[in-house]
Amino acid sequence: MIEYERYRTPDGALIRIQDKIEAFAENLQGSGLLSGRLIRDIDFSSTVTKNVHHGLGRKYSGYLVVSVNAKAIIQVVDADNLRPAEYIPLQSYGTACTASLWVF
Repeated sequence: MIEYERYRTPDGALIRIQDKIEAFAENLQGSGLLSGRLIRDIDFSSTVTKNVHHGLGRKYSGYLVVSVNAKAIIQVVDADNLRPAEYIPLQSYGTACTASLWVF
């Protein structure tokens, strides 16, 4: 969690700006995107589902491919999604690759 600290001031314009910043920060934190984990250098084959342990301690909400070293699509294999609180079952479609993911 990001802590937001307000600056105490009698300046009305600055108070309104701080209100907007605080509302923006609350919305961003509420999205869940910030409470994630970067998992680097995951090796994928093009035919085998890989259970990627995410370590969030809760069910994951989603993932973003941060980097990938080949032309590939990395997707969740829903049929193998048996323990979403522990791992994400992913497969690379197209080719074998190495990728890094942000899991949230």
